[in-house]
Amino acid sequence: MIQILILLSSIHYFDVGLTYDDGPTNESHKLIEYLRDEKITAMFFPTGLNLQWDENYLSELLIKKQEVGNHTYSHLELDKAPIKKIDAEFTRQHEILVRAGFSVKFFRYPSGKPSKRLKYLLKKYNYDGIADWDVATGDIFKKTDDQIIYLIDRAINKKLLKQNFDLIILFHDCSAGVLRRTRKLVQFIKIKNLNSSLMDKGVVFYQLSSPAEIFKRRLVE
Repeated sequence: MIQILILLSSIHYFDVGLTYDDGPTNESHKLIEYLRDEKITAMFFPTGLNLQWDENYLSELLIKKQEVGNHTYSHLELDKAPIKKIDAEFTRQHEILVRAGFSVKFFRYPSGKPSKRLKYLLKKYNYDGIADWDVATGDIFKKTDDQIIYLIDRAINKKLLKQNFDLIILFHDCSAGVLRRTRKLVQFIKIKNLNSSLMDKGVVFYQLSSPAEIFKRRLVE
């Protein structure tokens, strides 16, 4: 009995959260369908400019139970924009998402460029916080699938060394091949679990988890 308890205490569950920026495109719908079939909840950060070309994107995300965050209306570079422009872009995108039926609680900086103004806006609209990432896959910069998997595997190993057990991955569903890359990542995670052994010391099991839950947990850690 003691041996079983020791074994169970050495098991860790590593949460991998998938996020997708700057959609939608034609491939987005196939991606959403695939995530639903695999029972994966991801978080999407579309822009209002792209949403105007696809009337069904947000409703499909809602029906397929995916998560959505604010990314500004036009992918605004916050570090160069005046306060009124930031307020207008944040508010416009927030209202689009709320009208579609979403409870929006996270904001992601376009291009990762922050602004002090966001602290006020997050409080005004009752957001939980900023949705950052651990791995920028470089998918829009022509990184190969193998290079992307290598980056993710390296990031996982670095997290494990620090006894951290979650990882947020940044893809773009505006990039060609996003569905193929997502499939390969999911297969990579499945293979890592197949290679896990309960006889190992400190075994780790990997699961594709809700990014919102990962972000919320980080806020209280």
